[in-house]
Amino acid sequence: NTFRLTLLGNHSFSKINKLTCPSQFNSVFSNGDFKIQSKGFIMLVKNNNDNKSRLGLVIAKKNLPLATQRNKLKRIVRESFRKNRFSESVDVVFLAQKEIVKCSMDELNEMLLKAWSTLQKKQQKYD
Repeated sequence: NTFRLTLLGNHSFSKINKLTCPSQFNSVFSNGDFKIQSKGFIMLVKNNNDNKSRLGLVIAKKNLPLATQRNKLKRIVRESFRKNRFSESVDVVFLAQKEIVKCSMDELNEMLLKAWSTLQKKQQKYD
């Protein structure tokens, strides 16, 4: 176990990278700078003054009925977020929609990459 943890190093997704309390989510919902919409999801984005970008996931049971589907989606989105570094620190809320069930794994990864690059471009416009 400790060997695996040392291999991960700074590539883990810790609590400081997550939106945890309702006030953090509400801040993004009410004062979001922009949103990115795709086939099966919406991302709400708000620039923050912290040194870390944070991710919040909203994946409703009515959109993805099986827990295994919800957990798999969470893992994919977290990993994609972790791999992408942003020029400015941001708070991102990922909202899953019903259409996401129809997406294959490759389509989902492609849509996420496209969304992260769109986020980068919009951040540069704000600077």
